Amino acid sequence: MKMSTAPAIPFALLSGCASMISGGRQEVSLTVQPLGTVVCIDGRQAGATPMTVRFTRRTHVVVFEREGYRTAVVNFIPQVNPWIALNFVPLLIIPGPLGLVVDIATGAVHELEPKEASFYLERADSTSRQTTRQPCSPY
Repeated sequence: MKMSTAPAIPFALLSGCASMISGGRQEVSLTVQPLGTVVCIDGRQAGATPMTVRFTRRTHVVVFEREGYRTAVVNFIPQVNPWIALNFVPLLIIPGPLGLVVDIATGAVHELEPKEASFYLERADSTSRQTTRQPCSPY
């Protein structure tokens, strides 16, 4: 029996290469020591380390706070996702510009850097003046 690939063509034309491979969100591991460090994402308390988050592929500011330690800030910045190049490689079915539009719409055109946060917080100096404040509060 001969099978037709015609039903798959509309789905192939409505997909972008980066969307199919990377998706619209990116999983990021936050393993900052000491364990239990408060994690604030974009100004909101999100939990404590260790944790894994699924970020949209836009800029995110992550703050790590723990009493007795220096606060650390990591900026997750979108960079060009190399998988978007496949939208322009001649295939049997060329997604081309439509695939690129899908990748842009889903956010898959980007990937976040760094891909993880894994480090030790520095202890605060005993000579430095620490002010007591709520986690995730502005500086």
